Amino acid sequence: MPVAEPPPAETTREYFAQCDDWDRVAAVLCLVLEQGTIPKDFPQGEKWTFEFKLGLLRLAVSPTSGAEIQWEALEGKKVSEKQRDRCGLPDEARLPSREAYVEDFWRSTEDGGANTDLREWLVDRWGAFQAYERHLFGWFVRRFNLPAALRLGAMKRAWASYVVPWIFPVVAILMSWAILSLPPAPTFMGLLWAAVGMVLLNVLLWVFLDLRLAQILELFIPRLGGTVAIGYLFLAAAPQLVGLLFRWGERWRLQLLLAGGLLLVLFLYVMQHIARRVVPQPRTRSLVLRAATVTAIGVGHAAVGLVMFAPLLFSKEFLDLVSEGLYAPPRAHQLILCGAIALAIGVILELAWEDKPLTEPL
Repeated sequence: MPVAEPPPAETTREYFAQCDDWDRVAAVLCLVLEQGTIPKDFPQGEKWTFEFKLGLLRLAVSPTSGAEIQWEALEGKKVSEKQRDRCGLPDEARLPSREAYVEDFWRSTEDGGANTDLREWLVDRWGAFQAYERHLFGWFVRRFNLPAALRLGAMKRAWASYVVPWIFPVVAILMSWAILSLPPAPTFMGLLWAAVGMVLLNVLLWVFLDLRLAQILELFIPRLGGTVAIGYLFLAAAPQLVGLLFRWGERWRLQLLLAGGLLLVLFLYVMQHIARRVVPQPRTRSLVLRAATVTAIGVGHAAVGLVMFAPLLFSKEFLDLVSEGLYAPPRAHQLILCGAIALAIGVILELAWEDKPLTEPL
């Protein structure tokens, strides 16, 4: 008995479900990206072209396990000669990585790109262009790809997109060093100075990057800041541990070595966290860079936390070491080790208690 032909596909999902093999899927993805045309065996017309391209974008960022498996099988796949001839693709046609495809596809909607018509539809007929751009920004952030998230907007230079995420940790460390170098102040003054510094940094990024405040806060990974606060609260509940740092006051090499070891372990832990969360898994170079960026932002949060918590953790009343004649103003290596402990404890507790990415919005 002859097998009935499936009904014509009317959605992008249905079309790909009817494709014969991965090679055909890769060819269609390359066709839309490079030439801005949809396959001929899909209904034609302006409406159908828009529906197909928008459906393709939605599938590309779909969080379902089926979509992730498909992209893992497709990543880097070279289109066969048969499919290249069928779709009119060049000889070197090859499907990029999932994230590179989404970024290139969105860039192709700009003026002069192959898919400008999709942007025109989203702007003129739906008025939803900004909503999709914000969604893609958050999608890249949740995949720990902060440079790609920045390149969606006005930032076109690749090197700048890699530098900007490091501005926060650098500014936070310098600000903390400057404030903690001043005479001891009450905790609320540290909180005030930290708040002022962060507001100024937000204003500068808002002016120069043309990003919304919510997007700037996403770049700072606020969940990571919450984990650091948990770490400092743990230290506040264990004054004996902080007091031990004073008893090791002259062992600065040991304390710096411990701090470096904690940060290295944390970096490897974050790298494993990213490798498990991001599908398909990034290549080694990208994985290392993303883990280093997240760890650096965590160090920035730890530095800001020191401004707020150090006056309490290293106070005479909290440590109760005056009677032993051991109290002295905290030294730099003691502060560094304290911050590293808070960061490590906070991140480990956060990931152990809650099965969410560190970049997930609060």
